[in-house]
Amino acid sequence: MAHPTGHRVIRLFPRCLAISKNFSARTPFAVQQISSMSTDSDTKILGHSTVLRQTGLDIKELPVLIRRMDPTEFPFNQYLYPTETFQRRTAEDEEFKHLLMDCRNINQLLRVLEVPGDMVKAHSAAFALQRLCALQEGSVENSESFLKKAILNELCETVIHNINELGNEMVIGLVRCYLVSSEYEPRYIERINEELEKRIGDGAFTIPELCMLIDTLYGFLESDKELAENVWIHLGSRFVELDEVTLPFVYRSIHHLPQKLKYIWSLLDKQLVAAFWKLNAEDVSLILQCMTSQNHKDYTSLVYLSKWLVMNIHVLSDDLIKQFVVTFGHFHFTVGFNVVQALTRYITAKVHKMKKSILAEVMDYFLQCQLVNTEIFNEVAADFEKNSTFYSCEDVIKVLRPFGKLYYQPPNRSGLFQVIENILDERFDQFNMVSMIELLSSFVYIERFPINHIRKVLPNPFRTQLKTITNDTERYQAAEYLMELQAAVTVEMPHYFHFRMSPSSIGLRPKWKGLGLSFHQKLGMVLPRVIGNLFSQRIVPKYTPHFIDYLITVLPNGELCQPDAKEKMRNSDAIRLALLCITAHDKRSLITTQRMDIQKSLNGRTQMKLRHLRKLGYTVILVDQEEAFKIKSRKSIESHVRMLLSPFIDFSKVKTVDEVPMPLIEMTPETNFVDDQLLETSTDQDTSFDADDVKSDLDEHPELADHDDTDNW
Repeated sequence: MAHPTGHRVIRLFPRCLAISKNFSARTPFAVQQISSMSTDSDTKILGHSTVLRQTGLDIKELPVLIRRMDPTEFPFNQYLYPTETFQRRTAEDEEFKHLLMDCRNINQLLRVLEVPGDMVKAHSAAFALQRLCALQEGSVENSESFLKKAILNELCETVIHNINELGNEMVIGLVRCYLVSSEYEPRYIERINEELEKRIGDGAFTIPELCMLIDTLYGFLESDKELAENVWIHLGSRFVELDEVTLPFVYRSIHHLPQKLKYIWSLLDKQLVAAFWKLNAEDVSLILQCMTSQNHKDYTSLVYLSKWLVMNIHVLSDDLIKQFVVTFGHFHFTVGFNVVQALTRYITAKVHKMKKSILAEVMDYFLQCQLVNTEIFNEVAADFEKNSTFYSCEDVIKVLRPFGKLYYQPPNRSGLFQVIENILDERFDQFNMVSMIELLSSFVYIERFPINHIRKVLPNPFRTQLKTITNDTERYQAAEYLMELQAAVTVEMPHYFHFRMSPSSIGLRPKWKGLGLSFHQKLGMVLPRVIGNLFSQRIVPKYTPHFIDYLITVLPNGELCQPDAKEKMRNSDAIRLALLCITAHDKRSLITTQRMDIQKSLNGRTQMKLRHLRKLGYTVILVDQEEAFKIKSRKSIESHVRMLLSPFIDFSKVKTVDEVPMPLIEMTPETNFVDDQLLETSTDQDTSFDADDVKSDLDEHPELADHDDTDNW
């Protein structure tokens, strides 16, 4: 049929109706519409179109493929699929296949193929090409010859003339053959690709076969990337066929998915939610690995996978438990109470038989989520006490540091820390430097002081090694942990240690962790309306690396003192109010599965910070973000802050001011360091540590020096 403009008319509409009708019958969504046919070359068999997919009120475009009809085909041909002409292998084909399988090298294969015979039909020729490809791929011999070329061409001629008789897997095998070998003529390759496109357009491939084709095409750099993308588009248009059987095949191939076709992930997520309860353990493990390796975080999928964990806790293995916690930890996904309860049942029943690396991953995940489950922590502590020799150095770090950082001590703490001391004595030099300092620092959070090992890390020789760490982040973390460790022993155990170390001596400038946070800024906007401008911010107390968000000095009569009135503060019994902003990062959740109770409290680092500030004479006031700003009204926030300060301040003597912008410092996200000059102007004392000064301070307040030092902890 000729078009008035001279262009050939592509008989698209009948086939569009057929495919659209078929698609509509398989999809649960309300709206589908064919639109925007692409203007590819007339030689292309596949064209692009779109359908509109509606989920509730959400409507999105979904790309689909349309097969262009051949001019010789009748538009209403009922035989849409090439599979109508598929033929099964005959007995002669099977006999010929076994004959080829007995060949161990290319020369033997050529001797069989050089003898002409009537039994070499399309199936036999296709298998001969695949066998030749397999032997050539694993051979180092130079097999180039005129005979081989002639046999190869003859086999290709036999195949392409009857390619419609071959099954889908056989055609996919031919794709691998021409990708492996460079001896195929272009016309053979074009004919194979043409057959592929026809079968894709007609929906002749199953989901596993499409995944096999994707793996084959993306396995070679010379493959047709446009054809590979068309396979993905076709696979996405048939997403409703994805179920518990076919989903794993797609996840195995998902690492080949191009960036511009990432919408297919959302289709997989929807089908995963629909079929999650039918998946087996092996398939769930595969899905978790794929989500982690491709860094694909879908909250709904993680929720339903956690439900699968609860439903199938009785069939879980140690490796699958590890994969769950690794994936949840990778995406910082905090599980619900039911998942913790399921993990508790599993670990308490099998803790002594589980791999120690898996226990370490579980504890590390709880640390990431700031969760404490008393049953799991107690069981792991008991197992470590009995089987500490089976834990690697990395496992020791992951298992032990949550106890301090999450501020929890098990009932058998005495025996546990005795075992820990023995482990540190035996393997001290085997631990990573940063990990060792982090572990010792976590112990002082819960007031457990490993005296013998602290003496090894605080002297100059060990501190000098910090400067040899090439990674800036690790070096800063190590220095920060070391400063916390020294602050703990200097403030809480001044009679044991006599070190003087400033942050600059180890290349560390204190890092302000509150500045720039919206909560810190909002509180800074509220304070002038409550107490005027009689407060300081960004204070680093003496002897500690801790920051105080806002410092308010109050005289005994409730009158506020000017921040720069140093003489007046020294000659009076002024009260130093340290306002600390408490966010979710400063808390941990204590979960007790027996009582089905969840309680939130401060984590180990924040507890130590409060302890140090109180020992140094500060009165600490905690301003909880969740409690202070759950009501959006400014007056309510001001009332909350005034309520916290009312026991110390006489507001009848306070002159408030209107809201003024706080003088915040612009910092780059990469470093976020506070300038040294700022520290000198923002604090009344230097930041160096002097044990003798601490002794004199504690002598003036003997009630602060009541720590029990009867053992090495």
